[in-house]
Amino acid sequence: MPLTLTIENETALPDGGPLSVTLSGGRGLDIGRDQHLDWALPDPTRAISGRHCEIRFRDGGYWLRDVSTNGTYVNGNSNRVQSPYQLQHGDRLEIGHYIIAV
Repeated sequence: MPLTLTIENETALPDGGPLSVTLSGGRGLDIGRDQHLDWALPDPTRAISGRHCEIRFRDGGYWLRDVSTNGTYVNGNSNRVQSPYQLQHGDRLEIGHYIIAV
């Protein structure tokens, strides 16, 4: 089951990076400000951690785990993700100022 993540509130990233990524075949993903990660999100304000969150495939689904200082938020919830969260089609992630559709 593939999973596509798409940044909704930007038309281009300042560094020319991709606005979306697709995971398939059980592949995981590390997201953050660090350019060496799977999906680097530029953030001059440094609200996004170097390694902000990770997505892993297990038990037939993709799971989000927040490893950041400032939090990862799902579906407009004001509480940051505290434990692994199983991603569903239609979810919206907030990472720094980015809104990312699942």
